[in-house]
Amino acid sequence: MNARTRTLFRRTSTNPINPQRRGTSAVVVATTLAVVVTIAVLAAPALQEWQPEPAHSGCDHTREMIQQQADAYFLDNRRWPDRHLESLAADSYWGGPVEPCPTSGVRYQLYGTVVACPVHETSRTK
Repeated sequence: MNARTRTLFRRTSTNPINPQRRGTSAVVVATTLAVVVTIAVLAAPALQEWQPEPAHSGCDHTREMIQQQADAYFLDNRRWPDRHLESLAADSYWGGPVEPCPTSGVRYQLYGTVVACPVHETSRTK
């Protein structure tokens, strides 16, 4: 209170909900920041595991297309194409020579009923 004018000085609050609280303390800001950073550090490796390896994704896509043509060849002829898939090109299933793996350049081969890349899919070829 000012003695000369007899007016009361009141604090003005910036918080309309609770006029007694003026703002956020540094402890609250630091705690919130620590929680957000911890969640981000824990979530980052999990998000990276979902992405396919770009080097093998082109190989897998091409292999799946060749596998579909080999299945169509079997349905039409009741026999599988030869191991090096040359009959797919000869009978116009592929429209030319069967292209090699886009990442390694190795030709796809037929192992039983499965088309596989000998470089990338060693588990299927043995």
